[in-house]
Amino acid sequence: MFQDIKQTEGGLDNVERHIESEIRRVERGVHPAEAKMAAEQIEQELRSMEHTIQEMFQDAHALREGRYPQAAELLRKVQQIHDRWLNARQSFTGRLLPRLSSVRMPVQQTTVRRETRTVLETRVHDTDPKFQQLSEATKWCKERL
Repeated sequence: MFQDIKQTEGGLDNVERHIESEIRRVERGVHPAEAKMAAEQIEQELRSMEHTIQEMFQDAHALREGRYPQAAELLRKVQQIHDRWLNARQSFTGRLLPRLSSVRMPVQQTTVRRETRTVLETRVHDTDPKFQQLSEATKWCKERL
């Protein structure tokens, strides 16, 4: 239980720093896609911690019911962690998310032009007399049909 408390406190420290750094990055003009990914990561970390804190509450209540001598202290520490988690969650939803909603995704426009080029080529059938004869015969057949 003490180990879970220490790990959760360390995780909360990281999340709080991450929220503050993302707020600064958004204010400086980070790319919206990066900001969105960072916000999703923070939200995932907060969800994971919420689950851990709920389990710690259950364990602390079980210890208190079992009359464990340090149960009151553990319950108090878990409550402090829960309060910190609530503050971090509030900071995330109250400070970071509103800033992210004001960030706009840049739109890239592409203009496509259609070009037609006329290229003069010397064709083999124009220069070779045998192909000229074949071309004349084909032309004569088309006229007769």
